Amino acid sequence: MKKLYCFVAFLLPFTSFAQCPAGDVVLTTQDEVNSFPTDHPGCVTLPQNLSIIGQPLTPDITDLSPLAVITGVGGGIYIQTVEGLVTLNGLQNITAIGNDLEISENPLLTDITGLSGITDVPGKLLVSGNGALSTLLGLQNVTAVGNDLDIYDNASLTTLSSLTLTSVGDDMYVEDNPLLTDLQGLQNIVNLGDELNITNNEALASIQALSGIAAIKDDISIISNPLLTSLAGIEHFTTYGGDLIISDNASLATLQQLSNVTTIGGELNISEMPLLTNLNGLHNLTSVGTLYIYQNAALTTLSDLALSSANLVIIEDNDLITDLSGLDGITAVSEFLAIADNDALTSLTGLAGLTDIGSLIIANNSALTNIQALSQLTSLTMLQIVTNNALTDLQGLENVTTIDGQLLILDNNGLTSLRGLDGLSTVDGIVPDEPGFILSGNANLTDISNLSAFTRMNSSLLIINNSSLASLSGLDNLESIGPYSTLWIGQNPSLTSLAGIGKFQSVNNVVISENEALTDLSGLETLGSVTDVLSIIGNNGMTSLKGLNNLTTIGGHLLLDSNPALESLSDLNNLTLLQQMLTITDNVSLGTCAVAGICAYLKTSSPDVVTIYGNNTGCDSQEEIETDCASLPVTLVEFKAEKKENAVQIRWSTSSEVNSSYFEIQHSQNSGKSWEIIGRVQASKESFEVKKYEFPHLNPSSGVNLYRLSMVDQDGTFALSMIRNVTFNQANGFSVYPNPVAEQLTVEASNDTPEGNLRVFNAAGKMLFSRDVNFSGKPYHFETSALPDGLYTIQVSNGSGTKEVKKFIKLAR
Repeated sequence: MKKLYCFVAFLLPFTSFAQCPAGDVVLTTQDEVNSFPTDHPGCVTLPQNLSIIGQPLTPDITDLSPLAVITGVGGGIYIQTVEGLVTLNGLQNITAIGNDLEISENPLLTDITGLSGITDVPGKLLVSGNGALSTLLGLQNVTAVGNDLDIYDNASLTTLSSLTLTSVGDDMYVEDNPLLTDLQGLQNIVNLGDELNITNNEALASIQALSGIAAIKDDISIISNPLLTSLAGIEHFTTYGGDLIISDNASLATLQQLSNVTTIGGELNISEMPLLTNLNGLHNLTSVGTLYIYQNAALTTLSDLALSSANLVIIEDNDLITDLSGLDGITAVSEFLAIADNDALTSLTGLAGLTDIGSLIIANNSALTNIQALSQLTSLTMLQIVTNNALTDLQGLENVTTIDGQLLILDNNGLTSLRGLDGLSTVDGIVPDEPGFILSGNANLTDISNLSAFTRMNSSLLIINNSSLASLSGLDNLESIGPYSTLWIGQNPSLTSLAGIGKFQSVNNVVISENEALTDLSGLETLGSVTDVLSIIGNNGMTSLKGLNNLTTIGGHLLLDSNPALESLSDLNNLTLLQQMLTITDNVSLGTCAVAGICAYLKTSSPDVVTIYGNNTGCDSQEEIETDCASLPVTLVEFKAEKKENAVQIRWSTSSEVNSSYFEIQHSQNSGKSWEIIGRVQASKESFEVKKYEFPHLNPSSGVNLYRLSMVDQDGTFALSMIRNVTFNQANGFSVYPNPVAEQLTVEASNDTPEGNLRVFNAAGKMLFSRDVNFSGKPYHFETSALPDGLYTIQVSNGSGTKEVKKFIKLAR
């Protein structure tokens, strides 16, 4: 008999699930509610969820009394969008649930006393969107919520006083309850697991009931409660693990109740507080992750702050503050400092202690006259100075030598010089697809000579729409703007010359556009290669391309458009390679386009990559240019320069000559910067058969020797050939050729370097190739076809550790 009693006792816990469905119970009609007891006889404890959900176009559930047989729910209870439900009577016998309790979007519900048997909610407790519900009576016996407590969007709710909660396991949200005047009912909560959010409660005048919460582990947000006059209720907190956001509380005039706060791990956000005149109450705060002071119309000072640490600081749109006193204790802002839209701000006093800033933005501060307080800074990740119309110079940045990212100086109408950037040497511009340095829209900027220390950048340089800028002097020492970058000089109507632009040998893209006073391109004399696009557009005063005389290679597109005074392309006389596209359009005075490089391109190009129209006679169509090309004195079919012992043998041949006079052999030993005449060979005058010529250069230089022909007509006109190079070993050195290169680079070392290590680096300094090479008097051939277009460095080190480097340009295939 004893064994039988034990067996019956073992079965008792399972009898409550008798005839219960194994999964969730979902009731969507009154008929389903009514039939539940007969469909599931003996079922008193549901193993899973109970969901009572209204359905569109389905008769509403109005009576839950048939569910009075249920005493427990193993999962959660969800009562949602039941438009005809007024009361939860029928659920009064439920004493235990296993997960959430959600009462939402039931517009006629006024009575939830049917839930009064529930004492614990292991999951989330949510009461939302119940427009007629005025009280939470029915939840008075719930003492603990395991997850979130969410009470929001209940249009008639006037009080939480029925609640007796002592613990909330995660977040607590009280939002969008327009008739709620206080938080009484929450006063017994001691333990709050995570965030607290009190937002957009139009009648809320007090949060005193929060005073029992022992600590805030994450964020607290008190936002858009227009009648709230005091933060009493949170005055006992000293540390916030997350954010403290006090925003858009129209009647709140003091932060005095925050006087015990010393540390905020996340963001301190004080914003849109129209009555706040000072930050009194924050005087004991020493450390924040982020400081955000935004749009406080009456705030006159930050002087109550005593911060010593902040990773990110934003002071924005505070109309009455005149300086930044109060930030004096901060020495580093590792991420971001933004000072923007503060109309009365005249100086950055308060930032004198800063020695290290990540990114710095100074924007739209209309009264700001100086930034001298930044004088301790030495480097920046990014600098933007935008629309500060009273700022006349940049004094205060003298010690900044490097900017890792962007430098933007935009639309500062009072700026007359860049004084203050005297120490800047490098702008890396490491922002994908963004220019590294933009100088634009500074209407009174006349002088950029303070950039004289600027030598290198790794991204695009744009100088655009500076209406008073007459000279680029100051950029004289700039040697590189990066292998995939653009040099864009545009819409500077007072600019008369590019002199001072820098010492570029190669640029990826060059755009010279809409500079009305620019007459030529003097200043670009060192430019030998454009690896992608050269665009010269809309320069009304430009009469010639003087300055491009040493340009030999355009790897992509040559675009000449709408330059009405341009007459001739003769300054492109050294152009020997144009690879992809040619556009010459709407240059109404341009009548001379037949230069050797363009003639050679037109011989082999297909019509779909050539666009020529709207120019003067002689250059108004491809046919006109080709006719002029045919009248050039010589058609050169071969030109070679070859090493022969200690001399160079120069050979060439022509297929036709018309009125030709002589060939002038020219030599350069300084990479084409200057040329000397080393010989003259008489031409055949008139010939329509192949003629061969040669000339020996008996005294070539050590290193790289460049050779070209000047083919002179009887009337003195001439055309230049392509360039050839021959290299003789340098003592303790090496040479590379051809340069620029498309497919294969040849490396020759001197006899003093029979073997060594060869390395290749891209423009960012990343090593792409390393190999030990046995030269032994023989050249080494390095395949370059797989390299992207751009500028590269090659280094050879010999056995003694001596290293030498050279640069080469890789062209598109």
